[in-house]
Amino acid sequence: MRTARFLLLAHCGAVAVGLAAFALVYGARGGDPRSLASGPAPTVSADATPEPGATPDPKVPFWYVPYINQDRQSPPFRGVLNGFEIVPGGEGQAERTALEVCPETGLASPDPRELVPIVAAPGPLQVDPEAIGLDISAEELPTAFLCKGELAIVIWPLFAAPGTADVNPGGSPVIVKRIHGRDTVIHSAPKHRWLETTVNGLPALVSGPIVSTGETQFGSCFATVYSDETGTMTSVSAPAADSDFCLAVIERLVS
Repeated sequence: MRTARFLLLAHCGAVAVGLAAFALVYGARGGDPRSLASGPAPTVSADATPEPGATPDPKVPFWYVPYINQDRQSPPFRGVLNGFEIVPGGEGQAERTALEVCPETGLASPDPRELVPIVAAPGPLQVDPEAIGLDISAEELPTAFLCKGELAIVIWPLFAAPGTADVNPGGSPVIVKRIHGRDTVIHSAPKHRWLETTVNGLPALVSGPIVSTGETQFGSCFATVYSDETGTMTSVSAPAADSDFCLAVIERLVS
């Protein structure tokens, strides 16, 4: 049980850190092969905010800085929206323990040889990249845990190919997480970036990137859905995609 909890927390933490770092670098690049380190000098001051009526222009070096500054002027939202509890990142919110997710026995890891077939098999926590479509593929193996022999948690890093609708030109990683029960949403978006909605008749919550313009987004999209019928929560995040993309993925998962 301790091993299962440690692996789950370590993997979730690594995913969160990786997405944050990727969003800062890749989202700013928008698929441009030049790195930020080798790019031209900034043309805006570090504390600039957008001029009234200004249109974002990704061709301008560090074009996203004013929009980050503007976004930071609004504090991260903490509270409940559409039934989901939101806690800003960095506040040390504890994950549920293995026994909380799976009373009596705790969580167990499946046989690595059966990992992908178990996760892709039909069921309330199914994640099948081929069934999702949308030019999404698996470049890594999923992380999964069982409760009394049944799938209880899935976390699968996927990738949306370049040219995918509502994704930056260079593509974007996509993290799918499905779990029995409700999880706290750990996310630092301010109130104005949250949208309460429904997906296939289920209560959902969506956050878009900090700024979007044409094919370029800066900041991650995030969407989550909860089903009372199955008692499961599904979340999707992508560090270089618009909210329409996260919604499109989650619609395929809970259809």
